[in-house]
Amino acid sequence: MEIFYTALLTFLINIPFGYLRKYTRKFTFCWFLTIHIPVPFVIWFRDIFNVELTLGIAPILFATFFLGQYTGKKLNGFKLAEENGKFQFFECALQKLRS
Repeated sequence: MEIFYTALLTFLINIPFGYLRKYTRKFTFCWFLTIHIPVPFVIWFRDIFNVELTLGIAPILFATFFLGQYTGKKLNGFKLAEENGKFQFFECALQKLRS
């Protein structure tokens, strides 16, 4: 049951990041962040439920990770502020950090 909960939380945490990834340019720093920010959460979920990353469990967690990203990318239920079809939140946030 612990594997199920870990996989479920992995899937759910990746949906919003997949949605944000849809609005970032591919292979940019922001795109990289939308993929990799959930990784520490997945590690934390594994620690909470005492799930070891074995050869049998790793494919399940990797699949739920990317399935959550894909599901978030396909969501069209609500729109975020767009400019030229790209989500501008990360670019604006990074500009504010630089100044």
